[in-house]
Amino acid sequence: MPRARAKQLIFWTLMLVIPVVAVGAGLYVFRPILQRRLEPQIIAHLTANLSQEDRATIVQKIAENNSGLWDVVSEADVGRISRRNVTAIENQTEVRTNNAGMRSQRPYRRKAKGVFRIACLGDSMVFGSGGLEQDRFCDQLEDFYRRSGITVGDASIEAYAIGISSWTMLQETTYLASRISAYDPDLILLLSIGNDITDSYGVTGNGSTTRAFSPEHRSWGSAFFSNKTGSEFTNPKCCSALQWDLSPESRQRWDKAMARLERLIDLQHRRGKHILLSILDNEQRGGRYSHFTELLNFHLKRSGIEEPLLVVSYPINEPGISLPHDPSHPTRLGHEVLRNQYIHAFNRLGWIPVAADKLPQSPPDLAGNLEANPDPKALAALRDAYVERHVPSEIDFAHFDPRWTHALLGGVFPERNDKPLDHPLWASVRAGFLLRRQPGFDAEELEIRISAPPLLELFPLQIDLYLNGQRARRFNFAEPHPSGTYTLSVRAPPRSDDHPLLEVVLETSSYFVHFNNGRMRSYQLLSARLL
Repeated sequence: MPRARAKQLIFWTLMLVIPVVAVGAGLYVFRPILQRRLEPQIIAHLTANLSQEDRATIVQKIAENNSGLWDVVSEADVGRISRRNVTAIENQTEVRTNNAGMRSQRPYRRKAKGVFRIACLGDSMVFGSGGLEQDRFCDQLEDFYRRSGITVGDASIEAYAIGISSWTMLQETTYLASRISAYDPDLILLLSIGNDITDSYGVTGNGSTTRAFSPEHRSWGSAFFSNKTGSEFTNPKCCSALQWDLSPESRQRWDKAMARLERLIDLQHRRGKHILLSILDNEQRGGRYSHFTELLNFHLKRSGIEEPLLVVSYPINEPGISLPHDPSHPTRLGHEVLRNQYIHAFNRLGWIPVAADKLPQSPPDLAGNLEANPDPKALAALRDAYVERHVPSEIDFAHFDPRWTHALLGGVFPERNDKPLDHPLWASVRAGFLLRRQPGFDAEELEIRISAPPLLELFPLQIDLYLNGQRARRFNFAEPHPSGTYTLSVRAPPRSDDHPLLEVVLETSSYFVHFNNGRMRSYQLLSARLL
């Protein structure tokens, strides 16, 4: 090719490429601005020109997407179920719900004659989050018994999965207890996991899940005592101090959950039927259980609950066991490992006997003990380690350290969660946190500094201060302080072995809300310390 022609070709190629690159760069830079300006106009135009049929179709499609799967129920301690008879995409997986608002392609009906029904009760593990419906251990249980020709007497075995993602033990047991005559289970299999003694997700008006509300405390307003406090402050661990039983606020959740569990057990016993309690513990190491297993063991024993208890797990680090897009939930193979452990447990208990040659393989170290057997020394060590690691004696809320997230019981919210906080935390109308007591100091002064903007709706500002569950003092501020800061001081109750921590809860009825944000803000927490 002649040199002149080659130069000409290069020239025109550059003349074509440069504008394309420039336009691409411009679109990349200005696309967000154009989108913000044009999107409302485009939506308005489409809305004005859509037929009623088109609008209904779009609304239905939106409702069938991830954000529209959930439905609020009237029972505050149940909180939510799935919307009935819909198909939606949840966690990258198609989910079909039935007449009961549970994930199942078949409707739930009154039990037919000649049927032995297992009710698998739980949260996302029973729901089968991220996986196929037929892959769940509950569905696999029914499939195994039927393919193997195993019956109870002359009754064929069916299994109903009764689980909603993020349900707690309180929600699960309350739901089934009030419907036990309808479900009529011959065997209840309750699976608990590590965040089951906390508050749960709520549901917004369009059916999306949110941490802004919790079933028990909706009257207290948004962002109150969430079980996701940790993740809100960039902490890799997900769950707050509510998981533990180190303060009155957290202990009352254990008490209420145990009371509802006792109620369900009593109802099942009065019907002459069985219930198996189980704990998923993928964190057990060297024969030692995780903190939740030890805590649940302790509270079952304390409550006098003597039902069979099975500790189950699956080898999360083995290939093909956990979902690639959701490592916290198992694949079909992981669910099969769980299924096999339950089959062995039912056989050992004599509830669903299986011939030895038909029993599936189950690793001996995953078989469980079938009884609550807490280790007081191990639990004490776990509690001490938690306090030492996560609970400080002083918190600077204006420069919040993510290591303190587990010291929070809730009622506070950050403005963003993608980097460590460098601003004070806003409090809702009820907020709480934990402080570590210092050994040898029986008389300590608690000092809390807050900041409140000079907004008319906040004043007079009345704050009730509760220490370890008892009201210690009421503070009244009639007018805004010129500096905007206020100091709450009170003598802390004496330290004791029962109260190695100080639980601080602040309550008020004063709050304000922005136009573009529905959060109920009251004041900002600046600092708290024991002197």
